[in-house]
Amino acid sequence: MANDRAGEVITFFSFKGGTGRTMALANVAWILASRGKRVLVVDWDLDSPGLHKFFRPFLDGELFDSTPGVVDMISEYARAATHVTERQPDWHLAHARVLRHAVSLNWSHFPEGGALDIISAGRQGHTYSSVLSNFNWDDFYYRLGGGLLFGAMRDDMRRHYDYTLIDSRTGLSDMAAICTVRFPDTVINCFTFSNQSIEGAARVARSIDDLADDRDIRILPVPMRVEDAEKAKLENGRAYARLLFAGYPSGLDREARQRYWGEVEIPYRTYYAYEEVLATFGDEPRMPLTLLAAYERLTSVISHGEIKELAPMPEDTRKRFAVAFERRSAVTPPDVFLSYAPEDRMWADWVGTVLQRAGARVKAQGADFPAGADVVAEVGTSVASAGCTMVLLSPSYVRSSQARAVWEVLAGAESDRSRRPLIPLGVAEVRLGHPFDAWNAIDLVRLDEAAATEAVLRALDLSPLAIRDVSREEPATRFPGARPPVWSVPARNAAFTGRSVLLQKLRDNLSIGSVTVEPQAVHGLGGVGKTQLVLEYAHRFMADYDLVWWIPAQQEELIPSVLAEIAPQ
Repeated sequence: MANDRAGEVITFFSFKGGTGRTMALANVAWILASRGKRVLVVDWDLDSPGLHKFFRPFLDGELFDSTPGVVDMISEYARAATHVTERQPDWHLAHARVLRHAVSLNWSHFPEGGALDIISAGRQGHTYSSVLSNFNWDDFYYRLGGGLLFGAMRDDMRRHYDYTLIDSRTGLSDMAAICTVRFPDTVINCFTFSNQSIEGAARVARSIDDLADDRDIRILPVPMRVEDAEKAKLENGRAYARLLFAGYPSGLDREARQRYWGEVEIPYRTYYAYEEVLATFGDEPRMPLTLLAAYERLTSVISHGEIKELAPMPEDTRKRFAVAFERRSAVTPPDVFLSYAPEDRMWADWVGTVLQRAGARVKAQGADFPAGADVVAEVGTSVASAGCTMVLLSPSYVRSSQARAVWEVLAGAESDRSRRPLIPLGVAEVRLGHPFDAWNAIDLVRLDEAAATEAVLRALDLSPLAIRDVSREEPATRFPGARPPVWSVPARNAAFTGRSVLLQKLRDNLSIGSVTVEPQAVHGLGGVGKTQLVLEYAHRFMADYDLVWWIPAQQEELIPSVLAEIAPQ
């Protein structure tokens, strides 16, 4: 990371709440980072912090919650200023370093040099509100020299970031004055077209000019949440705002100022009223009437015309992450009965794990019942207690007479009781005929793990956000089909069939879910199929392993040389 960037500090301020100020800041920050800028956003709305909610799909929640923020930085400085008697002239600089408080967003698509970091308002423990409510800002600023801290923080922000965007507290307060006068090179003065909002924002603009002393702070008035339902009232609001903001932005001739006012309005869109969704994902690019287009125009003004639009993004990526912002359904996940062919046990384990991590209870049953078993009775009992049924469709499932019998039971259960839907999942290339073609299967074959996970959960109307994180102690079932990084196994027998009981037993005994895994010996007379059984196991469950290596052991003296072949791998 290059230092001494001579970056710009920009405060987003609103005299009244409810302008959409925080959302505008979040989108502008994302657009800047998408074009290779190193961006820091700071939540200085200490009374009601919420900037992080616009970035939640990309934040490590545990890391973010445990990282100190603005209030912690200020408190640490205050303690040091109170208790340390012998100080070096630059003692305060250690408390002004922003990098140790910044949490980076997990997004790999920013170009080289582009990054987006966030500093929270502070760790939201039980002491946060009491510290904030009891803090004496006058004492901090005048007796403890708080201006030293803020000045050093500003310099540190500019040194490490191209743009620092500060989400300021609303209204007229000491904290708002710090954000609008002490820190910024530019103030985005957000307001709606109500009289209170226009008049308050204009009054703040003039007070910034009065308090800025010798600093030339660029003030950009930005109308927000603009609705065009009442044309006459809208025009009156525009005229009143331009009258009260006469002379702003400064340094523009009449024509340029008119063009400015026509470009920076941020429209109101009902879609964004319910959840904290970034328009960079919620809107299609290059559509002139969207919120995204408005934020792009604002970004162009902020960046002096350098950054005019969001960097291109694959459409499937945009749509997938737009869904990730949606509020999680409050509906309790249903109990799921999962039917599969023994050959697809790996898929069954993975689908079951995905559903369980989303809160569903899963009963998985292979379609390989012992001779003489009453398939209808056994499956019927499981279906009766489940909210829905899922079937993993593959050539093995379609060919199996037992699987067909299970399918008939499941299809009959759905026709009788529609609250227990039947959801087929395609896990291999297969041509579906009667009776399997009566339902549209969800094809997982051509999807990567993220897309397949989303498809499985969407089938139950669950959001990907419903998935809880896997603990370090909890074994993770890997996505099927991936060959291990270290692999040397003879070819699979394409005509292999049967042996499902033995393979299931091997799977259970060698499962990654076992506390301890003992070596398994497959033994028997020559020619009964031991080698084929083990080969089938290796190929069927290879995705669960990092290393699979076939060692011919008929001649003991050759074993060391085969083991030696593994070492370079």
